[in-house]
Amino acid sequence: MRLPEKRFECDLGGWKFGLTPCPGIWMVGVWWDGNPYSFALSLPLSRLWFEHDGGKYWPWDWTVLRVVVGKQEFRVDLALNNWGLGIALHDTTDWSVHLGPFDIECEYDKFYDDDLYTQPAAHLRLFSKARQPCECELSPANDRTPHE
Repeated sequence: MRLPEKRFECDLGGWKFGLTPCPGIWMVGVWWDGNPYSFALSLPLSRLWFEHDGGKYWPWDWTVLRVVVGKQEFRVDLALNNWGLGIALHDTTDWSVHLGPFDIECEYDKFYDDDLYTQPAAHLRLFSKARQPCECELSPANDRTPHE
C-alpha cells in the first residue's frame, strides 16, 4: 500500500523546486545527481528538492549485495551521492534503512524475479526462481522485437 504523499512544485528560471510531505520519511539526509542537475534534503516527514535539466550521469552507486527469499528482495547499496540516517517508507512493500552512504533496500514482489534488468543478479536466491527472459528480450538489436 502506498503511503499518502503530496508534491508541491514550482518552476523558477528553468529550475524546478519542490516539497514532498510524506508520513513515511523518518530520516535526515542529502542526495544529489548530475542528470538532471538535482539536490534533495530529507527531513523527518518531508523532502525538499530542486532540479534543472541538463548535466551528465555519474555512476554514484553500486549494489554490494542482493538477496532474494521468495518474493522478498533485500539489497545493500553503496551510494556516494546519497547520505542519510533513518528510515524511508513510501510504500508498505518498499522501504529502506539509510546509514551514511549505505542503503538497505527491502522490496516485496517488485523485481525479485528479474535478473536480466536488475544488476547484479541475485547473489543468493532462496525459494525463488529468476524469470526466464522471452525471446524478444534477447534480441541482438536490443530493440525489444523478436529476432529470427
